[in-house]
Amino acid sequence: MVRVKSMTGRTWMILGIALLLPVAACGGAEGAGSPTPTSERPADWGEGMTYDDCTEQGLTDYGVRTGQRWIGDFYADLYPCAAPTTSTSGAASPPTTDSTSASATETVSTSTQPTTTAAQPAPTSTTTSGPLRGLRYQPVFTDVRTILDHEFAMPLQVVGRPGGQYNYMITREGRVWIVEEDTFSRSPVLDLRDSVGIGSESGLLGLALHPDDPKRLFLNYTDLEFDLILVEYQLDDSLRTAIPSTARVILKVPTRSDFHKGGMLQFGPDGYLYMGVGDDGYSFNGQDPTTHLGAILRLDIDGGEPYGIPTDQPPLTEETPEVYLYGLRNPWRFWIDPVTNIIYIGDVGSDSYEEIDITSLDAPGTNFGWSVLEGPVWGPFNEGVACSENPDTCDTSGFTAAALALQHSPEVCAVIGGVVYRGAAMPELAGTYFYSDACGGFLRSFRWNGTLAVDLRDWTDQVEQQRPLYSFGVDTEGEMYVMTADHVFRVEPVR
Repeated sequence: MVRVKSMTGRTWMILGIALLLPVAACGGAEGAGSPTPTSERPADWGEGMTYDDCTEQGLTDYGVRTGQRWIGDFYADLYPCAAPTTSTSGAASPPTTDSTSASATETVSTSTQPTTTAAQPAPTSTTTSGPLRGLRYQPVFTDVRTILDHEFAMPLQVVGRPGGQYNYMITREGRVWIVEEDTFSRSPVLDLRDSVGIGSESGLLGLALHPDDPKRLFLNYTDLEFDLILVEYQLDDSLRTAIPSTARVILKVPTRSDFHKGGMLQFGPDGYLYMGVGDDGYSFNGQDPTTHLGAILRLDIDGGEPYGIPTDQPPLTEETPEVYLYGLRNPWRFWIDPVTNIIYIGDVGSDSYEEIDITSLDAPGTNFGWSVLEGPVWGPFNEGVACSENPDTCDTSGFTAAALALQHSPEVCAVIGGVVYRGAAMPELAGTYFYSDACGGFLRSFRWNGTLAVDLRDWTDQVEQQRPLYSFGVDTEGEMYVMTADHVFRVEPVR
Protein backbone atom coordinates (compact mmCIF):
# COMPACT_ATOMS: atom_id res chain seq x y z
CA MET A 1 0.00 0.00 0.00
CA VAL A 2 1.40 3.38 -0.98
CA ARG A 3 0.86 6.03 1.67
CA VAL A 4 -0.13 9.47 0.43
CA LYS A 5 -0.78 12.84 2.01
CA SER A 6 -4.36 13.90 2.49
CA MET A 7 -5.58 16.36 -0.13
CA THR A 8 -7.56 19.54 0.32
CA GLY A 9 -10.85 20.27 -1.41
CA ARG A 10 -8.95 22.50 -3.81
CA THR A 11 -6.75 19.57 -4.77
CA TRP A 12 -9.71 17.34 -5.55
CA MET A 13 -11.25 20.12 -7.64
CA ILE A 14 -8.10 20.41 -9.71
CA LEU A 15 -7.79 16.66 -10.09
CA GLY A 16 -11.36 16.50 -11.27
CA ILE A 17 -10.62 19.06 -13.96
CA ALA A 18 -7.40 17.42 -14.92
CA LEU A 19 -8.55 13.79 -14.92
CA LEU A 20 -5.69 12.94 -12.58
CA LEU A 21 -3.23 15.26 -14.27
CA PRO A 22 0.25 14.52 -12.96
CA VAL A 23 0.89 18.14 -12.03
CA ALA A 24 -2.28 19.51 -10.60
CA ALA A 25 -2.50 18.14 -7.08
CA CYS A 26 -1.43 20.80 -4.61
CA GLY A 27 -0.42 20.73 -0.99
CA GLY A 28 -2.20 21.35 2.27
CA ALA A 29 -3.96 24.50 3.42
CA GLU A 30 -2.21 25.16 6.69
CA GLY A 31 -2.50 28.93 6.34
CA ALA A 32 -1.47 31.18 3.47
CA GLY A 33 0.62 34.31 3.53
CA SER A 34 -0.28 37.74 2.24
CA PRO A 35 0.89 39.53 -0.92
CA THR A 36 3.96 41.70 -0.61
CA PRO A 37 2.93 44.93 1.16
CA THR A 38 3.09 48.09 -0.91
CA SER A 39 5.72 49.53 1.43
CA GLU A 40 8.08 46.68 0.51
CA ARG A 41 7.84 47.16 -3.26
CA PRO A 42 10.70 48.93 -5.04
CA ALA A 43 9.79 52.47 -6.01
CA ASP A 44 8.78 53.43 -9.54
CA TRP A 45 11.63 54.90 -11.55
CA GLY A 46 12.45 56.41 -14.93
CA GLU A 47 10.29 57.96 -17.61
CA GLY A 48 8.53 56.68 -20.72
CA MET A 49 5.42 54.73 -21.66
CA THR A 50 4.26 51.18 -21.03
CA TYR A 51 4.15 48.65 -23.84
CA ASP A 52 0.34 48.99 -23.95
CA ASP A 53 0.49 52.78 -24.22
CA CYS A 54 3.09 52.60 -26.96
CA THR A 55 1.13 50.19 -29.10
CA GLU A 56 -2.19 51.96 -28.59
CA GLN A 57 -0.58 54.99 -30.21
CA GLY A 58 0.85 52.94 -33.05
CA LEU A 59 4.43 53.30 -31.82
CA THR A 60 6.38 50.15 -32.57
CA ASP A 61 9.96 51.29 -31.97
CA TYR A 62 10.13 50.55 -28.26
CA GLY A 63 13.84 51.22 -27.79
CA VAL A 64 15.70 50.38 -24.59
CA ARG A 65 13.85 50.15 -21.28
CA THR A 66 13.93 53.51 -19.47
CA GLY A 67 12.12 52.65 -16.24
CA GLN A 68 9.31 50.75 -14.57
CA ARG A 69 5.95 51.56 -12.98
CA TRP A 70 3.65 49.57 -10.71
CA ILE A 71 0.31 49.32 -12.51
CA GLY A 72 -1.76 47.33 -10.04
CA ASP A 73 -0.66 43.73 -10.51
CA PHE A 74 3.00 43.90 -11.46
CA TYR A 75 5.72 46.25 -12.67
CA ALA A 76 5.34 47.39 -16.27
CA ASP A 77 8.47 48.38 -18.13
CA LEU A 78 8.68 51.86 -19.61
CA TYR A 79 10.11 52.65 -23.04
CA PRO A 80 10.92 55.81 -25.00
CA CYS A 81 8.57 54.65 -27.79
CA ALA A 82 8.75 56.19 -31.25
CA ALA A 83 7.19 55.73 -34.64
CA PRO A 84 8.90 53.14 -36.89
CA THR A 85 11.66 54.61 -39.00
CA THR A 86 10.63 52.68 -42.11
CA SER A 87 7.36 51.35 -43.43
CA THR A 88 8.81 47.85 -43.79
CA SER A 89 9.49 47.29 -40.11
CA GLY A 90 8.86 43.71 -39.02
CA ALA A 91 7.69 44.66 -35.55
CA ALA A 92 4.86 42.56 -34.25
CA SER A 93 1.39 43.91 -33.77
CA PRO A 94 0.73 43.79 -30.04
CA PRO A 95 -1.28 41.11 -28.34
CA THR A 96 -3.14 41.93 -25.16
CA THR A 97 -0.58 42.37 -22.40
CA ASP A 98 -0.87 41.13 -18.84
CA SER A 99 -1.34 44.69 -17.65
CA THR A 100 -4.93 44.54 -18.92
CA SER A 101 -5.64 40.94 -17.98
CA ALA A 102 -7.80 40.34 -14.91
CA SER A 103 -7.36 36.58 -14.95
CA ALA A 104 -4.40 36.47 -12.60
CA THR A 105 -2.23 38.62 -10.40
CA GLU A 106 1.40 38.40 -11.41
CA THR A 107 4.11 39.77 -9.18
CA VAL A 108 7.47 40.31 -10.83
CA SER A 109 10.22 39.76 -8.30
CA THR A 110 12.85 42.45 -8.19
CA SER A 111 15.06 40.59 -5.75
CA THR A 112 18.68 40.14 -6.66
CA GLN A 113 19.27 37.22 -9.00
CA PRO A 114 22.53 35.46 -9.86
CA THR A 115 24.32 37.04 -12.78
CA THR A 116 22.95 35.64 -16.00
CA THR A 117 23.55 36.23 -19.65
CA ALA A 118 21.52 39.31 -20.53
CA ALA A 119 18.62 38.63 -22.82
CA GLN A 120 19.10 39.81 -26.35
CA PRO A 121 16.81 42.50 -27.78
CA ALA A 122 13.96 41.09 -29.81
CA PRO A 123 15.32 40.82 -33.35
CA THR A 124 13.75 42.52 -36.30
CA SER A 125 11.95 40.01 -38.48
CA THR A 126 13.65 39.03 -41.70
CA THR A 127 10.57 37.29 -43.04
CA THR A 128 9.11 38.49 -46.34
CA SER A 129 5.59 37.32 -45.50
CA GLY A 130 4.64 40.41 -43.55
CA PRO A 131 4.76 41.49 -39.92
CA LEU A 132 3.70 39.18 -37.14
CA ARG A 133 0.09 40.02 -36.26
CA GLY A 134 -0.52 37.28 -33.75
CA LEU A 135 -0.47 33.56 -33.00
CA ARG A 136 -2.83 30.66 -33.61
CA TYR A 137 -3.11 27.00 -32.59
CA GLN A 138 -2.94 24.56 -35.49
CA PRO A 139 -4.41 21.16 -34.47
CA VAL A 140 -1.99 18.25 -34.86
CA PHE A 141 -3.96 15.59 -32.96
CA THR A 142 -7.46 15.78 -31.51
CA ASP A 143 -9.34 13.44 -29.18
CA VAL A 144 -6.22 11.43 -28.38
CA ARG A 145 -7.70 9.54 -25.45
CA THR A 146 -10.74 8.55 -27.50
CA ILE A 147 -8.62 7.36 -30.42
CA LEU A 148 -6.38 5.32 -28.12
CA ASP A 149 -9.37 4.18 -26.03
CA HIS A 150 -7.49 4.80 -22.80
CA GLU A 151 -8.53 7.18 -20.02
CA PHE A 152 -4.94 8.10 -19.20
CA ALA A 153 -3.53 8.39 -22.74
CA MET A 154 -2.94 12.12 -22.38
CA PRO A 155 -0.24 13.61 -24.65
CA LEU A 156 2.42 15.05 -22.37
CA GLN A 157 5.44 15.97 -24.47
CA VAL A 158 6.65 16.46 -28.05
CA VAL A 159 10.43 16.28 -28.52
CA GLY A 160 12.63 16.48 -31.59
CA ARG A 161 16.40 16.58 -31.94
CA PRO A 162 17.40 19.82 -33.70
CA GLY A 163 17.61 18.92 -37.38
CA GLY A 164 16.59 15.35 -36.62
CA GLN A 165 14.45 13.00 -38.68
CA TYR A 166 11.48 12.47 -36.36
CA ASN A 167 9.50 14.16 -33.61
CA TYR A 168 8.57 11.87 -30.72
CA MET A 169 5.60 12.15 -28.38
CA ILE A 170 4.77 10.45 -25.09
CA THR A 171 1.33 9.66 -23.74
CA ARG A 172 0.92 9.36 -20.02
CA GLU A 173 -0.25 5.73 -19.85
CA GLY A 174 3.20 4.60 -21.06
CA ARG A 175 3.61 4.79 -24.85
CA VAL A 176 6.06 6.62 -27.12
CA TRP A 177 4.98 7.67 -30.62
CA ILE A 178 6.35 9.31 -33.74
CA VAL A 179 4.43 12.44 -34.70
CA GLU A 180 3.04 11.99 -38.22
CA GLU A 181 -0.33 12.04 -39.96
CA ASP A 182 -1.13 8.38 -39.27
CA THR A 183 0.57 8.16 -35.89
CA PHE A 184 -2.14 6.19 -34.13
CA SER A 185 -2.67 3.71 -36.93
CA ARG A 186 0.94 2.59 -36.50
CA SER A 187 2.60 0.67 -33.70
CA PRO A 188 4.14 2.84 -30.99
CA VAL A 189 7.88 3.28 -30.75
CA LEU A 190 7.70 1.74 -27.27
CA ASP A 191 4.92 0.45 -25.01
CA LEU A 192 5.60 0.48 -21.25
CA ARG A 193 2.03 0.22 -20.03
CA ASP A 194 2.78 -2.94 -18.05
CA SER A 195 5.57 -1.14 -16.18
CA VAL A 196 4.14 2.34 -15.62
CA GLY A 197 2.19 3.11 -12.45
CA ILE A 198 -0.79 5.44 -12.91
CA GLY A 199 -2.08 7.47 -9.98
CA SER A 200 -2.70 11.10 -9.06
CA GLU A 201 0.54 12.54 -10.45
CA SER A 202 2.31 9.63 -12.05
CA GLY A 203 2.83 7.93 -15.40
CA LEU A 204 5.25 8.33 -18.28
CA LEU A 205 6.29 11.90 -17.56
CA GLY A 206 9.33 12.90 -19.61
CA LEU A 207 11.39 12.11 -22.70
CA ALA A 208 14.78 13.30 -23.94
CA LEU A 209 16.87 12.47 -27.00
CA HIS A 210 20.63 12.23 -26.89
CA PRO A 211 22.09 15.34 -28.55
CA ASP A 212 24.74 13.39 -30.50
CA ASP A 213 23.32 9.91 -31.02
CA PRO A 214 19.83 9.69 -32.60
CA LYS A 215 19.45 6.08 -31.48
CA ARG A 216 19.49 6.89 -27.76
CA LEU A 217 16.19 7.69 -26.07
CA PHE A 218 15.71 8.53 -22.37
CA LEU A 219 12.47 8.27 -20.40
CA ASN A 220 11.32 9.27 -16.93
CA TYR A 221 8.36 7.35 -15.52
CA THR A 222 6.85 6.10 -12.28
CA ASP A 223 6.91 2.36 -11.76
CA LEU A 224 4.16 0.30 -10.16
CA GLU A 225 5.33 1.40 -6.70
CA PHE A 226 5.39 5.06 -7.86
CA ASP A 227 9.17 5.31 -7.63
CA LEU A 228 10.78 7.42 -10.35
CA ILE A 229 12.72 5.51 -13.00
CA LEU A 230 15.18 7.12 -15.41
CA VAL A 231 15.86 4.64 -18.20
CA GLU A 232 17.63 4.58 -21.56
CA TYR A 233 16.53 2.63 -24.65
CA GLN A 234 18.27 2.10 -27.97
CA LEU A 235 16.29 2.68 -31.16
CA ASP A 236 16.75 0.44 -34.18
CA ASP A 237 18.26 1.69 -37.46
CA SER A 238 14.91 3.04 -38.63
CA LEU A 239 14.67 5.21 -35.47
CA ARG A 240 11.02 4.12 -35.34
CA THR A 241 11.21 1.29 -32.82
CA ALA A 242 12.85 0.99 -29.40
CA ILE A 243 14.55 -2.32 -28.66
CA PRO A 244 13.16 -3.58 -25.31
CA SER A 245 16.22 -5.68 -24.53
CA THR A 246 18.42 -2.56 -24.53
CA ALA A 247 16.67 -1.02 -21.50
CA ARG A 248 19.24 0.41 -19.09
CA VAL A 249 18.03 1.81 -15.79
CA ILE A 250 20.18 4.84 -15.04
CA LEU A 251 18.62 6.07 -11.80
CA LYS A 252 15.83 5.07 -9.44
CA VAL A 253 14.48 7.68 -7.02
CA PRO A 254 12.49 6.00 -4.22
CA THR A 255 9.38 7.90 -3.13
CA ARG A 256 6.73 7.53 -0.44
CA SER A 257 3.70 9.00 -2.19
CA ASP A 258 2.06 9.55 -5.55
CA PHE A 259 2.44 13.34 -5.52
CA HIS A 260 4.89 15.95 -6.81
CA LYS A 261 6.97 13.79 -9.14
CA GLY A 262 8.35 16.47 -11.44
CA GLY A 263 9.11 14.54 -14.60
CA MET A 264 10.96 16.75 -17.09
CA LEU A 265 14.14 15.61 -18.86
CA GLN A 266 16.36 17.76 -21.08
CA PHE A 267 19.96 17.78 -22.23
CA GLY A 268 21.74 21.07 -21.64
CA PRO A 269 24.20 22.77 -23.98
CA ASP A 270 26.94 21.21 -21.82
CA GLY A 271 25.84 17.72 -22.98
CA TYR A 272 24.63 16.68 -19.52
CA LEU A 273 21.16 15.37 -18.75
CA TYR A 274 18.95 17.43 -16.40
CA MET A 275 16.08 15.80 -14.53
CA GLY A 276 13.34 17.52 -12.51
CA VAL A 277 12.15 15.79 -9.33
CA GLY A 278 9.35 17.01 -7.06
CA ASP A 279 9.36 16.97 -3.26
CA ASP A 280 7.17 13.81 -3.15
CA GLY A 281 4.40 15.69 -1.32
CA TYR A 282 6.59 16.23 1.76
CA SER A 283 7.48 19.90 2.03
CA PHE A 284 10.63 19.44 4.12
CA ASN A 285 12.38 17.74 1.20
CA GLY A 286 12.70 21.07 -0.58
CA GLN A 287 15.43 22.29 1.79
CA ASP A 288 17.22 18.95 2.09
CA PRO A 289 19.93 18.58 -0.59
CA THR A 290 20.83 15.16 0.82
CA THR A 291 17.78 13.82 -1.04
CA HIS A 292 17.08 13.81 -4.78
CA LEU A 293 13.62 15.24 -4.06
CA GLY A 294 12.61 18.86 -4.69
CA ALA A 295 15.54 19.38 -7.02
CA ILE A 296 16.99 19.52 -10.51
CA LEU A 297 19.54 16.74 -11.00
CA ARG A 298 22.49 16.91 -13.44
CA LEU A 299 23.99 13.67 -14.76
CA ASP A 300 26.82 12.76 -17.11
CA ILE A 301 25.17 9.77 -18.73
CA ASP A 302 28.30 9.12 -20.85
CA GLY A 303 30.71 9.47 -17.95
CA GLY A 304 30.31 6.18 -16.14
CA GLU A 305 28.08 3.21 -15.45
CA PRO A 306 25.25 3.84 -14.98
CA TYR A 307 26.28 7.53 -15.06
CA GLY A 308 28.92 9.93 -13.83
CA ILE A 309 28.95 13.26 -12.01
CA PRO A 310 30.20 16.13 -14.20
CA THR A 311 33.71 17.12 -13.20
CA ASP A 312 32.72 20.79 -12.89
CA GLN A 313 29.85 20.01 -10.51
CA PRO A 314 30.65 20.86 -6.89
CA PRO A 315 28.70 18.34 -4.78
CA LEU A 316 26.30 19.97 -2.34
CA THR A 317 26.38 16.79 -0.27
CA GLU A 318 28.22 13.48 -0.37
CA GLU A 319 24.92 11.60 -0.29
CA THR A 320 23.47 13.09 -3.49
CA PRO A 321 26.12 14.68 -5.71
CA GLU A 322 23.59 14.64 -8.57
CA VAL A 323 21.64 17.56 -7.06
CA TYR A 324 22.40 20.74 -9.00
CA LEU A 325 19.54 23.11 -8.03
CA TYR A 326 17.08 22.70 -5.17
CA GLY A 327 14.43 24.39 -3.01
CA LEU A 328 11.66 23.33 -5.41
CA ARG A 329 8.19 21.88 -4.82
CA ASN A 330 7.15 20.29 -8.10
CA PRO A 331 9.19 21.31 -11.16
CA TRP A 332 6.78 19.66 -13.60
CA ARG A 333 8.26 21.40 -16.66
CA PHE A 334 11.50 23.34 -17.05
CA TRP A 335 13.34 24.58 -20.11
CA ILE A 336 17.03 25.16 -20.78
CA ASP A 337 17.72 27.84 -23.37
CA PRO A 338 20.92 26.77 -25.16
CA VAL A 339 21.60 30.28 -26.44
CA THR A 340 21.79 31.94 -23.02
CA ASN A 341 22.55 28.87 -20.83
CA ILE A 342 19.62 29.83 -18.60
CA ILE A 343 17.08 27.43 -17.08
CA TYR A 344 13.42 28.43 -16.65
CA ILE A 345 11.56 26.28 -14.10
CA GLY A 346 7.78 26.15 -13.73
CA ASP A 347 7.42 25.17 -10.07
CA VAL A 348 3.87 24.16 -9.11
CA GLY A 349 2.81 25.96 -5.94
CA SER A 350 0.80 25.05 -2.86
CA ASP A 351 -1.57 27.53 -1.20
CA SER A 352 -0.80 30.99 -2.52
CA TYR A 353 1.55 31.32 -5.49
CA GLU A 354 2.84 29.59 -8.59
CA GLU A 355 6.46 30.27 -9.51
CA ILE A 356 8.65 30.56 -12.55
CA ASP A 357 12.21 30.32 -11.29
CA ILE A 358 15.17 31.34 -13.42
CA THR A 359 18.91 30.99 -13.01
CA SER A 360 22.04 30.51 -15.06
CA LEU A 361 23.35 26.97 -15.36
CA ASP A 362 26.64 28.48 -14.23
CA ALA A 363 25.14 28.83 -10.73
CA PRO A 364 25.17 25.33 -9.20
CA GLY A 365 23.61 25.04 -5.78
CA THR A 366 20.96 27.70 -6.40
CA ASN A 367 18.24 27.39 -3.74
CA PHE A 368 14.78 28.64 -4.72
CA GLY A 369 13.46 28.70 -1.18
CA TRP A 370 10.65 26.12 -0.96
CA SER A 371 9.29 25.32 1.57
CA VAL A 372 10.43 28.26 3.67
CA LEU A 373 9.02 30.52 0.96
CA GLU A 374 6.20 30.21 -1.54
CA GLY A 375 6.58 33.02 -4.04
CA PRO A 376 7.02 36.25 -2.05
CA VAL A 377 5.35 34.93 1.15
CA TRP A 378 6.19 32.41 3.84
CA GLY A 379 5.40 28.81 2.97
CA PRO A 380 2.22 27.24 4.46
CA PHE A 381 3.86 24.26 6.14
CA ASN A 382 6.06 23.87 9.20
CA GLU A 383 9.18 25.46 7.72
CA GLY A 384 7.39 28.58 6.55
CA VAL A 385 5.05 28.85 9.54
CA ALA A 386 8.03 28.81 11.91
CA CYS A 387 9.59 31.69 9.99
CA SER A 388 6.35 33.67 9.86
CA GLU A 389 6.10 33.43 13.65
CA ASN A 390 9.77 34.27 14.22
CA PRO A 391 11.04 36.03 11.07
CA ASP A 392 14.19 37.29 12.77
CA THR A 393 15.39 33.70 13.13
CA CYS A 394 15.09 32.93 9.39
CA ASP A 395 17.86 33.89 7.00
CA THR A 396 16.52 34.04 3.45
CA SER A 397 19.55 35.76 1.96
CA GLY A 398 20.69 32.53 0.34
CA PHE A 399 17.45 32.05 -1.60
CA THR A 400 16.91 33.04 -5.23
CA ALA A 401 13.54 34.75 -5.53
CA ALA A 402 11.02 33.68 -8.14
CA ALA A 403 11.40 35.58 -11.39
CA LEU A 404 7.61 35.55 -11.76
CA ALA A 405 5.10 34.74 -9.02
CA LEU A 406 1.47 34.18 -9.99
CA GLN A 407 -1.01 34.60 -7.17
CA HIS A 408 -3.73 31.95 -6.98
CA SER A 409 -7.09 32.73 -8.55
CA PRO A 410 -9.71 30.77 -10.51
CA GLU A 411 -7.34 31.05 -13.48
CA VAL A 412 -4.14 30.15 -11.62
CA CYS A 413 -3.71 26.86 -9.74
CA ALA A 414 -0.81 24.87 -11.27
CA VAL A 415 1.78 26.61 -13.44
CA ILE A 416 2.79 24.84 -16.64
CA GLY A 417 6.35 25.77 -17.48
CA GLY A 418 6.92 26.20 -21.19
CA VAL A 419 9.79 26.84 -23.57
CA VAL A 420 12.01 29.62 -24.90
CA TYR A 421 11.14 30.04 -28.55
CA ARG A 422 14.07 29.66 -30.97
CA GLY A 423 12.33 28.54 -34.17
CA ALA A 424 12.47 30.12 -37.63
CA ALA A 425 8.75 30.75 -38.24
CA MET A 426 8.54 33.65 -35.77
CA PRO A 427 11.98 35.31 -35.54
CA GLU A 428 10.37 38.32 -33.86
CA LEU A 429 9.80 36.13 -30.78
CA ALA A 430 13.30 34.66 -30.51
CA GLY A 431 14.29 34.47 -26.86
CA THR A 432 10.69 34.76 -25.63
CA TYR A 433 9.60 32.38 -22.88
CA PHE A 434 6.04 30.98 -23.04
CA TYR A 435 4.10 29.43 -20.15
CA SER A 436 0.56 28.53 -19.03
CA ASP A 437 -1.49 27.16 -16.14
CA ALA A 438 -3.52 23.96 -15.87
CA CYS A 439 -6.64 25.80 -14.66
CA GLY A 440 -6.32 28.97 -16.72
CA GLY A 441 -5.32 27.38 -20.01
CA PHE A 442 -3.91 30.72 -21.15
CA LEU A 443 -0.84 31.37 -23.29
CA ARG A 444 1.46 34.06 -21.90
CA SER A 445 5.05 35.07 -22.43
CA PHE A 446 7.87 37.30 -21.29
CA ARG A 447 11.52 37.96 -21.98
CA TRP A 448 14.17 37.70 -19.27
CA ASN A 449 16.62 40.60 -19.27
CA GLY A 450 18.96 39.10 -16.69
CA THR A 451 17.21 40.74 -13.75
CA LEU A 452 13.51 41.10 -14.55
CA ALA A 453 10.78 39.49 -16.60
CA VAL A 454 9.93 42.11 -19.22
CA ASP A 455 7.55 42.43 -22.16
CA LEU A 456 4.83 40.40 -20.45
CA ARG A 457 2.19 39.45 -23.01
CA ASP A 458 -1.04 37.50 -23.02
CA TRP A 459 -1.85 35.75 -26.32
CA THR A 460 -4.94 33.90 -25.08
CA ASP A 461 -7.53 35.93 -26.98
CA GLN A 462 -5.76 35.07 -30.24
CA VAL A 463 -5.20 31.34 -29.75
CA GLU A 464 -8.36 30.72 -27.67
CA GLN A 465 -8.26 29.33 -24.18
CA GLN A 466 -7.43 25.63 -23.93
CA ARG A 467 -7.92 24.10 -20.53
CA PRO A 468 -6.71 22.14 -18.90
CA LEU A 469 -3.42 22.83 -20.69
CA TYR A 470 -0.76 20.42 -19.47
CA SER A 471 2.51 20.73 -21.34
CA PHE A 472 4.65 22.24 -24.09
CA GLY A 473 6.95 20.72 -26.69
CA VAL A 474 9.50 21.65 -29.37
CA ASP A 475 10.03 19.85 -32.66
CA THR A 476 13.11 19.27 -34.84
CA GLU A 477 12.74 22.75 -36.37
CA GLY A 478 12.45 24.53 -33.03
CA GLU A 479 8.71 25.16 -33.41
CA MET A 480 6.48 25.13 -30.35
CA TYR A 481 3.61 22.82 -29.35
CA VAL A 482 1.04 22.87 -26.54
CA MET A 483 -0.87 19.88 -25.16
CA THR A 484 -4.18 19.45 -23.36
CA ALA A 485 -5.73 16.27 -22.00
CA ASP A 486 -6.91 15.31 -25.50
CA HIS A 487 -5.30 17.59 -28.07
CA VAL A 488 -1.92 18.58 -29.48
CA PHE A 489 -1.52 21.97 -31.16
CA ARG A 490 1.36 23.55 -33.04
CA VAL A 491 1.80 27.27 -32.37
CA GLU A 492 1.92 29.14 -35.68
CA PRO A 493 2.26 32.81 -36.68
CA VAL A 494 -0.53 34.94 -38.08
CA ARG A 495 0.81 37.41 -40.64
